[in-house]
Amino acid sequence: MKFRVTVAAAALMMSGIFPAYADGLGDYFTYSGFGTLGAVRSSTDEAQFGYNRQLGGATEGVDFETDSDLGLQLTGKANDWLSATVQGLAEKTDADRISMAVEWAFVKVQPIDGLTIRGGRMAMPTFIVSDSINVGYATTWLRAPNEVYGLAMLPLLEGADVTYRKSVGPVALSVTALGGESTLRALGTNYEARDVRGANLQLETEWVTFRAGRVETSEVEVGGTPRQYSFTGFGASVDHNNIVAQAEFVQRRAGYYYNIVSANGWYLMGGYRFGKFTPYAIYSSTDPQYNPDSAPVQLAVPLISNIQKTVAAGVRWDAFSSVDFKLQVERVNTDGTPGISFSDPDLAGALRFDVPITHPVTVVSANVDFVF
Repeated sequence: MKFRVTVAAAALMMSGIFPAYADGLGDYFTYSGFGTLGAVRSSTDEAQFGYNRQLGGATEGVDFETDSDLGLQLTGKANDWLSATVQGLAEKTDADRISMAVEWAFVKVQPIDGLTIRGGRMAMPTFIVSDSINVGYATTWLRAPNEVYGLAMLPLLEGADVTYRKSVGPVALSVTALGGESTLRALGTNYEARDVRGANLQLETEWVTFRAGRVETSEVEVGGTPRQYSFTGFGASVDHNNIVAQAEFVQRRAGYYYNIVSANGWYLMGGYRFGKFTPYAIYSSTDPQYNPDSAPVQLAVPLISNIQKTVAAGVRWDAFSSVDFKLQVERVNTDGTPGISFSDPDLAGALRFDVPITHPVTVVSANVDFVF
């Protein structure tokens, strides 16, 4: 209900409060879009390779839905301090097909210099590139490492956040506090999460960014009983001359379901620009965490994330001002477990994500990213 009210408010602002006259729409409204056309092939038919806990994906045949998406964004600006944004995104998620959903729908207020307040639906600021993770053109890699980005279970916030940004010489410091509700996604099932709260701290210089953040809730409804969940992350990125590098470490924790939910993940990426070409390499890892006191629970329910390590190499070619081509080859090793990137849509319930992968898998992907 809160989200529907916010969407209605944003639509009202865009259609009524904003003085959108027929001959001057460009003064008050802007639109943009982005998309990816992707093709993926895996070396196994034991299960299907997907991204961010998708249901289904690539096998030994080429799949065109795993990485493909299309986003459209409309922003209305009333004045220097009041605006509203709506973004729709078509992508493959829990359903075994591409579907459209409202990804963002928020009102933004900037009452004083450096202070921003947003209310509505927006991306949960979990990672160093959370706001642009779906925009393939904005990233060096073909896709974010699943061993880290696939661990986040609260993708969207329906509530509000407050950010204060202050520059001191060459350093910019941003502090964000957030609160509201969300939907927790686990093994193809959605659970209501209330009383979501979190904070982020980000420090930026001309070519280095550092980030630390945490999101938590004690009100995830599982079987009618509130359960705890938290996600903590640290990250750094470098973009200096021709060098690009990025690294993140995350911890996902739960209370009662500690042995089913808890995991650590990290990755390290490095690349170098040669004109319009940027070759890069990534190493990433997921390790589930174990507590003997929770062992009986673990026996009853499959792990949400199993062991998985991936070595990836790729290249980005900036062919045009708003179009790039990417090729990436990965070697995914789950150590005989179901890993975190595989599923079988033909099975029922949580068993769809509990198919052991008996040998390392090679994944070859090619993408075309564009913005407009």
